[in-house]
Amino acid sequence: MMCRECWIVTGSVALDGERVARGVELVERVRAQRHCCGAARGGGLHVVLDDWNVEDESLDWCLALDLTDVERECGEWLRALTVAERVSILARVEGFVVT
Repeated sequence: MMCRECWIVTGSVALDGERVARGVELVERVRAQRHCCGAARGGGLHVVLDDWNVEDESLDWCLALDLTDVERECGEWLRALTVAERVSILARVEGFVVT
């Protein structure tokens, strides 16, 4: 789990809506497939999902990797969103924002 400071530094953004809800669902699916053996919970999207590198360049780098189907679906979904939506998704997944 990433520190709460990452969320605060990014402005404590807490957007809501269907796009954010779908992103939360996809991130949780990625993390569910990578929960054992000490693997990074974000798998091929580790630098985005675990390290909060939510910029387009980081997503583009991840999308060039050999990803699982769910990682690719999640990465492509996130890439279509704004940075504020991406931050909101991670904050909800980490439990910083509760609805």
